[in-house]
Amino acid sequence: MGTDEFRDIMEAALPEAAALWAGKSRIKKAIAVPVVRGFEKGLSREKDTGNVPGFSALLKDPSFIPAVSRYVPSLVNGIMCFMGEVMEEINARPIEEKSDILRGLLSGIDSEKAGELCTGLGRIINSVHEGDPVFFTEILRGKVRGLVAGMDFGELKELAEGSREDISALVGMINEELWKFPAKVLCLFSLIPAAVNILVSSAAAAIAPVNKLAPDILADVMLSLAGEVGGENIGKLINEVSELVRKLHTGSALIGDQGRPKLPETVSFLAGNVLGSVDTELLLKAWNCVDDISEQLGGSATVLLEKNPGLAREMARRRFRQAGAVVRKWNRKIDTLETTFSDDEIAGELERAIAEIDPQQCADSVNRICAVLNRVHDAKPGLLKNAMTQAVQSLDEYETGETFRRITGDIVGSLKPVAPEVMPAVVRGFADLLRAGDNGSGEMREALEYLRDTLNGKEVR
Repeated sequence: MGTDEFRDIMEAALPEAAALWAGKSRIKKAIAVPVVRGFEKGLSREKDTGNVPGFSALLKDPSFIPAVSRYVPSLVNGIMCFMGEVMEEINARPIEEKSDILRGLLSGIDSEKAGELCTGLGRIINSVHEGDPVFFTEILRGKVRGLVAGMDFGELKELAEGSREDISALVGMINEELWKFPAKVLCLFSLIPAAVNILVSSAAAAIAPVNKLAPDILADVMLSLAGEVGGENIGKLINEVSELVRKLHTGSALIGDQGRPKLPETVSFLAGNVLGSVDTELLLKAWNCVDDISEQLGGSATVLLEKNPGLAREMARRRFRQAGAVVRKWNRKIDTLETTFSDDEIAGELERAIAEIDPQQCADSVNRICAVLNRVHDAKPGLLKNAMTQAVQSLDEYETGETFRRITGDIVGSLKPVAPEVMPAVVRGFADLLRAGDNGSGEMREALEYLRDTLNGKEVR
């Protein structure tokens, strides 16, 4: 009660309190006036001495906060109770009156003053930045340094680790209590479509005015905004991320055992822990369900395309446009190689690229694939044959034959101009392969005899 702020409140409140007490009584007014004047004179005299502490001085008193803390809950509860009663009172009134009350509350706020305040604040900050672009950085540096110096990050780590179980239990408790009222939970879920609708309609409302601009103005605005993006900052970000990845790769090799980087081992350990806690059967069932849902959605999309032929035609053309774009992309890449590098440089780069491919590993992969197929054939001799037979038997002989005859005719007709240059090399290469000799098994000789008899029209033995 001895602070400047409280004395200001008393000076403003005493005359009003005296007026309420006196009412229409002349005697009470006669008593109240000198009393109020005496209080006002005493308060102003003590303020003039300069010895009255400010409100912030109370915080230095160790007994102040404990004393206030006993009354703050009742004060907050009182305010909430008061606001609740006000809301109930407003809610009990007719809709028109509710609208009037809310309109009065909202219209009573001077938004122009708020805008002027924001503008003035922005003007001050802009003028400060003109003289010192990093004003706030330097001003706050000491505060941040003090914050970092005074904060025990080890204690924060222990707080996070120690709170994990409690927070998980808290979330579980909230869920448990919430689901005791299923109707309220359903109402909560029903907010999701409303929120999505609000976001979608808001996005549409935000974009609609932009689309009213002329194409040249819109393009100019968008391209100007793109031009203002700091490309050098993006480049710096890419550099820092690249260096981070490089150091991670190098550090993984340094802290790991010889020939065994640490990163794969850590990821494998984490994946093992995850899979150890996963119900594999349930996961596979869910995976299959996702595939089924995807197939069902594909069926729905097919029905929609059948109802929209224009969209179906556009999607069919889009596949060919994408193929054309891929071809043009490769042409641009080849053009870049031809214009940027000489023949020797291209050959050198191709040599280094091929050197990255380990021929032995490729051959080993082929060997293992063949071994797996052979083992499958030994275990199920008719598996592949039956599958291919069923597929072939399901083909329409006439349609399939007609398709191959036409496609073959088109291909041959298209390749005839280059055949004199291409076919001699192909025929000679095929002949050289046939003359490669036998490996001692006699299969090559028997195959050549089989081909000769077939070409001569003889019965194959």
